[in-house]
Amino acid sequence: MSVPARLTALLIAAGALLATSGTGVAQQTVKVSLASVFVISADPSNVAAGSVIFQANNNDTFLTHNLRVIKTDLPPSGLTVVNFQVDETLVNVVASTSNLLASQSESTAAVTLATGNYVLICNIPSHYTAGMFLGFEVTQAVGGIAELPDAAGTPVETVNTSNGNAGVVAGVAAAAIAGAVALGGAAWYTRRRWLR
Repeated sequence: MSVPARLTALLIAAGALLATSGTGVAQQTVKVSLASVFVISADPSNVAAGSVIFQANNNDTFLTHNLRVIKTDLPPSGLTVVNFQVDETLVNVVASTSNLLASQSESTAAVTLATGNYVLICNIPSHYTAGMFLGFEVTQAVGGIAELPDAAGTPVETVNTSNGNAGVVAGVAAAAIAGAVALGGAAWYTRRRWLR
């Protein structure tokens, strides 16, 4: 491999490593509205696997509500109810709030969610059976493995663990900068050799 080609490969590999460092999975916040007529909604409606906080807002003008985030493969309406409430001893509650009076808000502690199906419910007696539940999906985090040649021609493995577009944008920018620097260096080296 010629010196300019080695220089180019090294700079591209360095750019890729810069792009993947510091772009770990960001904290995600899901805004959950608990509203009158037993309606529950979430924004966004799904997230990538990783650390999540659920910000519950009781937008009801009269009733008390709470939030339970349950990991389950059962249909949202298929949880076991005992005494007008979902039996929380039979499900995997991964995050919850206290009972929220009308117009109150509360955020859950940050939880690390794996990919899979979840259900968001209000578990005040009779609210779940009145339809206050919502299916919620946690998807695979964006990421992958790219193989880049180093100066000796062996692959350099980099892993991108970003869960959003920030890592992609940073990677493209770093690769573009590295490529521009590499081309400039190669041109300088070629011109220097030519002028000798």
